Amino acid sequence: MRVFTLLFLLLSWQSLAITLVQKNHPNYQTKKSTEPGSFYIGGYIGKSFYDIDTNLAGSVDNKDTSFKLIAGLQFNEFIAWELGGIDLGTASVDLSSQSSNGQQRIAASSSRSGLITNLNLGLPVTEFFSIYGKLGIYSWQTDNDVYNNNEEYDSWLEEYLDSERETSVFYGIGARVTWSHFMFSAEWERYDTEIDNVDVVSIGLLYRF
Repeated sequence: MRVFTLLFLLLSWQSLAITLVQKNHPNYQTKKSTEPGSFYIGGYIGKSFYDIDTNLAGSVDNKDTSFKLIAGLQFNEFIAWELGGIDLGTASVDLSSQSSNGQQRIAASSSRSGLITNLNLGLPVTEFFSIYGKLGIYSWQTDNDVYNNNEEYDSWLEEYLDSERETSVFYGIGARVTWSHFMFSAEWERYDTEIDNVDVVSIGLLYRF
């Protein structure tokens, strides 16, 4: 959330800059941030945080880079619909211990990606700056890689590997600034699954037609 706050402040300063440009140059034209009937496409890059217990006795890497591509349609100044795909990156756990039988090791990594569709419910603050919330569905697939030299955990690993395809809910909040045909966004999202939750903080560049 600290990162999202910084991104929100950055967009606010950018919004203020556009206001000053419009004030000093009356002939300057820009599209409204929520102009009805606008079709847009774009991409996001950010950081994903997997909800993994980092107090485990081993090495845990629960952060990675995330990517997202979307296409959207702005129905009116309050509602937009989006469709796209997202890669949440990879999380990994490496648990090792020493016993009378030698070293016991379990190492697992899981990467997750899928398709998303969602509604954006926006609130225009100015003609070119808006904040919004989103609620959608995430159809995801995991790619698991597991190493195990301890037979005691075979049943647990089998259950883990069975959880490969699911459909889940995701939600988030964001802020957006419009400059001509371009839109700059900062978002926080949470992807809820039966295995774990993934938080994503990202920035995006969109183009409106």
